[in-house]
Amino acid sequence: MAKQRFTACKADPCLFISKKVICICYVDDCLWFAKKSKDIDDVLQSFKDDGDKYNWEMKEGISVEEFLGIKIDPTGDGGYKLTQTGLIKKILSATGMLDCSPVIAPTATTGPLGPDPHEKEVQLQEL
Repeated sequence: MAKQRFTACKADPCLFISKKVICICYVDDCLWFAKKSKDIDDVLQSFKDDGDKYNWEMKEGISVEEFLGIKIDPTGDGGYKLTQTGLIKKILSATGMLDCSPVIAPTATTGPLGPDPHEKEVQLQEL
């Protein structure tokens, strides 16, 4: 990365920054960000040019959503909504809960809860 003029971030050693391109690495996978796609193309070409020397293997064209397993949708107010439906489905499948009825809260959400009618009265002892 130093040859391509990237500097590792002190706060996160998986984040590499150059003048025009940002790279985030996770194990042996990387995400590339830049204002102009040509800047990313130039960096990737420099890795391809060094391919035989460093044995780089590259796959291009995967989206950030596919890489992270997170769907990213703009909210319209300048923010983003992140959802992981793929992971949620895997967890529900692994726990045998795919066909469960979804409920926002498993109890009534209005009014006070009140006492438990099945609770036994317990006397506290003084020490």
